[in-house]
Amino acid sequence: MTQKNVCFDIRQYLINQGITEPIFIDKEPPTPNLCVTLYTNSFNAPNPKFLLNEPSIQIRVRANPLEHSQGYDLIQAIYDKLLGVPPFVLNTTRYTGILAESDIMSLGRDDRDRVIFVGNLRLFVEPLKTNQNREQL
Repeated sequence: MTQKNVCFDIRQYLINQGITEPIFIDKEPPTPNLCVTLYTNSFNAPNPKFLLNEPSIQIRVRANPLEHSQGYDLIQAIYDKLLGVPPFVLNTTRYTGILAESDIMSLGRDDRDRVIFVGNLRLFVEPLKTNQNREQL
């Protein structure tokens, strides 16, 4: 069994940490106005020798233009919960670190005039599955 999209684990982690706004994976729906969407954004190939992957994800927060600061505060809260997090295990994966690949950026507004903020994070992931050709760290 291959490791599933890490966005599912990060969504669960954020929910466990108290993020209550809706969190979607890889597709942002037209509603609600205030929401979080996590996108797989990996540019890093898995380590060929060791069970260490470094996938990247993009966090996108959308908010009503009248709640501009609410949208920014939400993505900042997500950054605060993820950056510098101690190692944790979810499902079949050990997450040993998360770092920012970018600061929080504004993408302007969508076709409904809602504000959009994004940020990119790199995850350090050790699959716990051992029946692979790669060695555990």
